[in-house]
Amino acid sequence: SIFWLNLFMGIGIALSVIAFSPLVSSFFHEPKLILVLLCISIIFPLSSSSSAHLALLERESKFKKIASIEIFSSVIGVGVALFLAYKNFGVYSLVWQTVIFNALSTIQFWKASGWRPCLKKMFVFSGLKEIFGFSAHLSIFNLINYFSRNADSLIIGRYMAPPILGAYSLAYRIMLFPLASLTFVAARSLFPILSKNQDDHVQLKKTYLDCVYAILFLVIPLMSGLAFLSKPFVILIFGKQWMLTADILLWLAPTAIIQSVLSTTGTVFMAKGRTDILMKLGILGMILYMSAFIAGVQFNIITFATFYIIANVINFLPAMFL
Repeated sequence: SIFWLNLFMGIGIALSVIAFSPLVSSFFHEPKLILVLLCISIIFPLSSSSSAHLALLERESKFKKIASIEIFSSVIGVGVALFLAYKNFGVYSLVWQTVIFNALSTIQFWKASGWRPCLKKMFVFSGLKEIFGFSAHLSIFNLINYFSRNADSLIIGRYMAPPILGAYSLAYRIMLFPLASLTFVAARSLFPILSKNQDDHVQLKKTYLDCVYAILFLVIPLMSGLAFLSKPFVILIFGKQWMLTADILLWLAPTAIIQSVLSTTGTVFMAKGRTDILMKLGILGMILYMSAFIAGVQFNIITFATFYIIANVINFLPAMFL
């Protein structure tokens, strides 16, 4: 039942993306966006069709297998993207990188888990009733979180010059590196451990805080060093033409420290079965981030990044103390 629910939701999101692609294209005054969004829409059914298989692998703590699948898919995807970029496919090289990554990951997750859906059990309403609240709240949170994480680029792309968007996007990807490399991996491996101790509040809190301290031990010096050395780092790696990225990175680095902790809080609420709280925090975060983006874009990109930090600090407090 969970598999079919996820699959139908993925198809629904894909159809929504297809339906709204002309509006998005019109908003950005870019006709090519319609075809780009049509290609990207394939991702949602693909990823949703493997979410149950991935969950089974995570429950069995097969994180080494998951990592090998994702690394293999990522390498192939990047290779295809580089080849297409060399052949002057432009933005479509990035689109197909994402599609291929999701397609390869889906195939391998299905193979690794060994589980197959059953058509006869597509509509087991008793099973759906038990998990509908959990899954519905989590799905809404994921949708809100995805929108919040991409709204900055949408707003900058609409109201600022393309070079500014490029500089910000590069700085954001650099900021995201420790989150993707450390925090997301830690949160994924932490979930089954916390789930086993969901009724033991003391042990759950201790395990979670130990994980947070370990993340901060690595992220704080890394991002602090990156902030102080942002200009020589960017010049050395990317060249002087990306100096604006260095200025933005100086302000985004503290945001990475905050988000390295914020992105793990969802694991606790999921382990406790309180995805309703997670959804409410997601709504609060979306309001804070959108307010910061709308206010910041009225000035300049540095002010934009500064308001982003402030929104993260405000969002951090209720997420940690709840």
